[in-house]
This record gives sequence, C-alpha cells and structure tokens, in this order.
Amino acid sequence: YFPEVFALTFFLSQHPDHPQLREPAWILGARMLHVGLDGTTRHDHRMELDNGAPFTSDLVEVEVGSKKFMVASKTPFIGFMSENQDFLNESAVWDGSRPIEDMRESMFLARQNRHPDQRAVDDDTWFSFMYQVRAWHSAVALTSYHEDVRPVLRALVR
Repeated sequence: YFPEVFALTFFLSQHPDHPQLREPAWILGARMLHVGLDGTTRHDHRMELDNGAPFTSDLVEVEVGSKKFMVASKTPFIGFMSENQDFLNESAVWDGSRPIEDMRESMFLARQNRHPDQRAVDDDTWFSFMYQVRAWHSAVALTSYHEDVRPVLRALVR
C-alpha cells in the first residue's frame, strides 16, 4: 500500500530478523498506491492499484530547519506502538500454537472495530481502550517532536 513505508521500515530498522520502524514515526509524502487499506497488516482481499493516486499534483513546499522540500500532502502515515497489541492472541497463530481458523471471526470483527474486547475500558484490563488512546495521543501530539519538525506536521497533517 505504501512503498515508502515498506522501504523505510526495511532499511531503517535495527532488527536483523523482524524489520520495524522506530515509533512513533510520521512518514510524510508517502503514496498509498493500492485501495482497500483497512488499518492492519493482514490482508483478506486482493490488492487493487489506485489509478487515481496523485504523483505531482499534491506537492507542497515545506521547510525543515533552513531547507525546503517538495512533499506530497495527501497521505501522511503515522506508525505507533499499540499498547493493546496482540489482545486477541494472534501471535499464537504465527508461532503455530493456534490454527488460523480459530482467529478468523475475531480478526474479522476486530478489523472492523466491532470486537467486544475493543470496548473494554476498565483500568485493570491490560488492553483497555484508554491505553490505545494514550498511545495515539502521544504519537500525534506536536510536543512529542522536535520543534523544527512541528511546522511541517502542521502544514501536512490535517
């Protein structure tokens, strides 16, 4: 979906076996080249090229420090660590201790934000929704980033 995200994840990762971005990470100017992105990295339908994806018509000039860059403004991408990651125990599928068939219904509901466990809000539930909100807020708060980057985020993230 986002070739720039893939490339940066692969080349900037410091983990030899499981490439991942350091987080939180904004990738500005990323191009979403396929339709159907649902917010997860699991795919349940074929990838279809977005023939309407802009390549130059959405460029805007931004300044970082004293340098100016032309950056696409349509699809800023943010990656952040979910504090409720693996609340459905899908890692058991990937390590082979649980069959994927046991997960299909739960994953389908969760990918549509309709799984009942996604509504847990009590303090003593480790995957409580409030922890997800906290992680998201920390990732989007301008104060989480260097002051030279803040004007760029203000210009491109809407």
